[in-house]
Amino acid sequence: MTPGKARPNIETLRRIAEAFDCGLMVRFVPFSELARWSEEFDPDSFCVPAFDQDSGVAGRKPTTPDSALQFVPVA
Repeated sequence: MTPGKARPNIETLRRIAEAFDCGLMVRFVPFSELARWSEEFDPDSFCVPAFDQDSGVAGRKPTTPDSALQFVPVA
């Protein structure tokens, strides 16, 4: 995103999540939780598995073995 340009809205963020084949979660939290998350956040370790590789979805099994999962980094 270019500084000074239009800010993305929820629909734009949803479409970006869809393009990366991941979900989007938006929630209200106390500032203390936001500050703690911000201090502990490591962009290098932030990876989201593609939907078809996410074994956490109820009733689904990954289409590839866990050792072969490729994660999509979201930064």
